[in-house]
Amino acid sequence: MNNYVTLFAAALVSRVSSESQESVRGTKRNGILTHKPRTPKSPRAGFTLIELLVVLAIIAILAALLTPVLVKAMERSRSIQCMGNLRQLGTAMLLYAGENGGNFPQNPSASGDMGVCWDVQISSYVGGKCTPGGAAYSTYKGPPIYHCPSGKPRNNVPVNKSRGYAVNQAIVRDTGADNCRNLMRISDTTRLGILLEVGAISGEELMFGSAGFNIEEVYHTSYYLSYFAWRHHEMMNVCFADGHIALLGPSAKGYPKGMIWFWKNGVPYMD
Repeated sequence: MNNYVTLFAAALVSRVSSESQESVRGTKRNGILTHKPRTPKSPRAGFTLIELLVVLAIIAILAALLTPVLVKAMERSRSIQCMGNLRQLGTAMLLYAGENGGNFPQNPSASGDMGVCWDVQISSYVGGKCTPGGAAYSTYKGPPIYHCPSGKPRNNVPVNKSRGYAVNQAIVRDTGADNCRNLMRISDTTRLGILLEVGAISGEELMFGSAGFNIEEVYHTSYYLSYFAWRHHEMMNVCFADGHIALLGPSAKGYPKGMIWFWKNGVPYMD
């Protein structure tokens, strides 16, 4: 036991001695230990004008590079929200058809009462409400899902009166084509477009009942090139008869590429 204590004490003394020697900095001259004087630190110099200009130039370059990326990301977010709107509207159309023998909301006349058009008839399915009457469209209260987040309401009207989407006229009235008005009789629901994005030439959304827009142009868009709205990087969202949404670009003719408008004598009309 004593041997262990002796060894431990010797090791402790040796460690303390070595640490004390390391803590003392200096040199011996003529047997006398002299401490090395510390060199005072020079004050830190500030940035020069050139250095500041270089930093600002780098920041400007980075901003120029990142801005388009951020803009694209924001538009992608709005496009996704637009898809959500159309998905809800498409689901409402299918629910309406399911409760009405497969028939979509009908408006037989191209110049008929706007109070009975598709958006009014499905409003209750999307959590909204319209007051019955010829101007029912303008009394809509509920989620602003008829409005595309990338669209601009016409003449600064409230979004509940602005419409960024229109219905394919072939499903809401007799156009002389094969019957697409009944969901059960559609040849291919995955290819028939039922709702798509529309807008005025100025880029604004359509305001129903406003001067220059009759009911056919507004509610029954079929192939009115002037009113297609390519809001999402020259593309538009389209809702198909099976409920799925697709982001489509324009065909050579200017229609949504790959979308079927209707069938006539079994032949599809598309781009």
